[in-house]
This record gives sequence, C-alpha cells and structure tokens, in this order.
Amino acid sequence: MGINPLTFKWGTICFNGNKVVDERLVSVSQPKPMITEMPDTGFPWQEEWAVNMKCTNGADAGVEVIFKATTDGALKAVVLMVDQVRDRINGGQHDGKIVPIVLLEKDSYPHPQYGKVWVPVLTIVDWMPLDGPAPTPAPKPSPVEQPRRRRVA
Repeated sequence: MGINPLTFKWGTICFNGNKVVDERLVSVSQPKPMITEMPDTGFPWQEEWAVNMKCTNGADAGVEVIFKATTDGALKAVVLMVDQVRDRINGGQHDGKIVPIVLLEKDSYPHPQYGKVWVPVLTIVDWMPLDGPAPTPAPKPSPVEQPRRRRVA
C-alpha cells in the first residue's frame, strides 16, 4: 500500500454503538479539533486519525482506501507513520521519495478484560515519489529471425 502523505488528517468521531453519529477531520496542517469543543450529541467523542492509501500490487492494485484509526493501537500506527514521513522530509535525503510503501500487518497483546487484542502494524518496505513509481522501461522487441536463404548453384 502506498500512503499519501498529503492526506494525513486528525480530529474526533462520535459513535452510537457501531454507528457514526458525527465526525470532524481536518488536515494535520490545521489545528486539531478539540473534543471539548464538539457539540453535545449524547454520545462521547473520541480521537480519530485518517490517511488515504492505494494498493500498489496484486488483485487490488489501484484500489484506493481511507484508513481511519480510532483505537489505541491504530492511532499509534498512524501517528508513527506521520513521524516517519516528517523525519524523512526534514532529513532532506529523500530524493523526492516521500511516499511510504507499507505492508499492512498485525500484532496483538493480551488485554486483562478483552483477551487478545489485535493492532495494525504499518511496516515501511520502500519509498516512492508522490507521482508514483518510475515507469518500467518497455522491453525491447526481440529481432525477428529471418528465414535462412539457400544458395542455388
């Protein structure tokens, strides 16, 4: 998956059970919406982060998704990705390759109340430019073999 670093967002979300009641997301370049300033919906507000991703290979190549994080493990994964992209850009040694290519993996930890809790892990395996990978050079056509001519005596 390629992570578009221009699409990192933060904000808050409010659920009624599994149903989203309201959601407020803005670019991380803007001030973070404060939970204490959200309207009273009758349900609690919680932190949310999001980022756009695009599958780079396999059966889902080209499919775009929005990864939204509201759990502790998912929030930490997205915040870590923001930090890694920022550090790469600020380091200046990226040669224009600021889009992390990640594997979507998982880990778990034992929770005293809920048992095994799964958390997403975004493992960076490569980087590419914002405009995508360099085009693969087209293979040179192989020369067409000409039939051999026979000499007639």
